[in-house]
Amino acid sequence: MEHNPKHEADQLLALGAAQSQRRQYQNALTAFQAALVLYQTLAIPSGLAKAYLELGRVQSKLANYALTFEALQNALAGFQAINDRRGLADCRVVLGDANLAMSQCKKAILHYQDAVLDYQSIGSRTGEANTFNRLGLVYRNLEEYDRAFELIEQAILLYRAAGKLPQAAAALSCLGSVYLSVNQGKQAVLTLNVRSPSTEVSKTARVRLVPCLIWGLPRASRTTSRRQPRLSSWRSPPPPPWVNWRSRPRRFRDCGS
Repeated sequence: MEHNPKHEADQLLALGAAQSQRRQYQNALTAFQAALVLYQTLAIPSGLAKAYLELGRVQSKLANYALTFEALQNALAGFQAINDRRGLADCRVVLGDANLAMSQCKKAILHYQDAVLDYQSIGSRTGEANTFNRLGLVYRNLEEYDRAFELIEQAILLYRAAGKLPQAAAALSCLGSVYLSVNQGKQAVLTLNVRSPSTEVSKTARVRLVPCLIWGLPRASRTTSRRQPRLSSWRSPPPPPWVNWRSRPRRFRDCGS
């Protein structure tokens, strides 16, 4: 069989993505770097930009942020050269995530906002919704709760319009976490129980999530009624880590520029 360098590069890119999903980050880096060399040799701009993007993703997961930004700047330049709006949007989301991990909330917000515009330009409701959800959680951490509610609500509407019901359910739980942040634990429970159709939140997920949300209620309000037999038999384990976020240092409260 004749050797096909482009096919080999594409396979390396797919292999690296699979290894990254399995958290085999060093192996993923090796695969992406090998793909990058092949795309450079073949002078394929789209492949080169994708390889830089994937390298940036992995370096971000390894908290190597200087290398993350270097790879993503190369990816941005490549996607801009070929006018690939989806690639640009994906790049900006990863940049925003890296900025957020470094408590640079203002920069993260700018990258996410640019990503929203790119996703809108190609009609990607899912990409737009994912980014709105991210923005909402950033504003929650900044204690700008009205803005957080608005953005997560937009994400939920977009997920439903795109038929992405599991993602809509996850966004609803994020909305519940914002209610907890403003000490509205009862509203958090209602968000999951009343506003989410059964097609979005499975019975198993509901049983797991509602007790988590109840940790946000005042102690006197945690008593369950006779109409909730599943919860009445529940015994209080340690609260889930995401519910107990107030007791931890607020990573994003004093965000830099």
